[in-house]
Amino acid sequence: LSFEIRKGKKRFIAAENPDILLKIISQRHKELKSLEMDVKYISKLLNSIPVIKHEVTVVRLYEETDGFKKMLEESLKAENEIVVFSNSPIFSEILGQEYYDNYFAKKAALGINSRIIYSPCSFVERLNAKKDQYKIDLRIFPEHQGSEAGFYLWDDTLAIESFKENKISCTMIENKDIANFFRENIFNYFWKEAKPMENT
Repeated sequence: LSFEIRKGKKRFIAAENPDILLKIISQRHKELKSLEMDVKYISKLLNSIPVIKHEVTVVRLYEETDGFKKMLEESLKAENEIVVFSNSPIFSEILGQEYYDNYFAKKAALGINSRIIYSPCSFVERLNAKKDQYKIDLRIFPEHQGSEAGFYLWDDTLAIESFKENKISCTMIENKDIANFFRENIFNYFWKEAKPMENT
């Protein structure tokens, strides 16, 4: 190790004492050791912090009968039961009995159970006659409580249907918290209030 001394216009190069070099190296070792310990501590601290996963909400809008069909087809991917709440008479007229029969047959073949709340009508009576075959449990509301909306619900997906003035729209919301809210606080509440269907 050397160092430079300037005196006026003269320049002197002198050698440093080797002991100083050893001291510098020793000091650097201590600093690196301290830094290594700091890094290990920070890494351990960061690893102890729980990772919070933010759920992304997906919203899709389907319209007209083709959109309603698409929603029904997607519901066949359900890993758990499908619940349905709709008192609109238009619901049973949208796609026709043959389409619904095929849909419920496919659902049953996939081992998917469903609970349905609906208003008294011939559509529900036909479903009730095949409830074991279709893996369906039905309950009914009085006719005066009919509406122009309803919803399908499975897993983390909520599908809200609107039949206002025969204009069909289906808003699909994929969100665990929203799905759980509708299942536990809305559907299950009305399920208890609805009247079980009699065996036919």
